[in-house]
Amino acid sequence: MAFREYKIGARCFAVGFGMSMLITLYMPTVDIVSIPSTELGLHKELSVGTNAGFNYQDPFLDGKNKPLTVKLEDDSFAYVYKPGVKFPPGIIHKKVLGPGVSELSH
Repeated sequence: MAFREYKIGARCFAVGFGMSMLITLYMPTVDIVSIPSTELGLHKELSVGTNAGFNYQDPFLDGKNKPLTVKLEDDSFAYVYKPGVKFPPGIIHKKVLGPGVSELSH
């Protein structure tokens, strides 16, 4: 029965760590996915593009893949992407957009 306390402690630590990871990683995704994006969220997503943080396409954040914002005459904006640049995931992921907002992304 040597190391019996270590077995119990290791199991308790594993259960505690697993529960904290469940709370930290899984629980927020359930709530975040159920909330649809807003028009302001889509505007920010389109104006920044995919370069909101570090990525391998633009590792020094020089803004190479950032879209150009064009102001139109009727107080609206258009975003022009260079050929080959991917759209941000917030405007192409249908589950995140939710009802009523998916019409704004087309």
